[in-house]
Amino acid sequence: YPAGNYAGNAHYWLGELYLLEGDSERARKHFETLLAQFGDNRRVPDAMFKLGRIYHQNGDTARARDMLDRVINEYAGADSTAPQQAREYLQQNF
Repeated sequence: YPAGNYAGNAHYWLGELYLLEGDSERARKHFETLLAQFGDNRRVPDAMFKLGRIYHQNGDTARARDMLDRVINEYAGADSTAPQQAREYLQQNF
């Protein structure tokens, strides 16, 4: 897992798992690792959206807004629902 072909996906799904368990700190670490080490992974926009929500829930609104704006601007044409989710989240929470 740490160096295999599916390591990026593993980080994404571990982040999802920790979110479901209510451990946003561990989820954040896995999503940030995905972005830092596997930037070309197809799960990056989704991880960025999740990070934006985590930052917002932790009170870091500037960082949350920046991350959500990046999802919208960098992945508007991507095969992902993350840009639309980010747009809706911003409208509802900011």
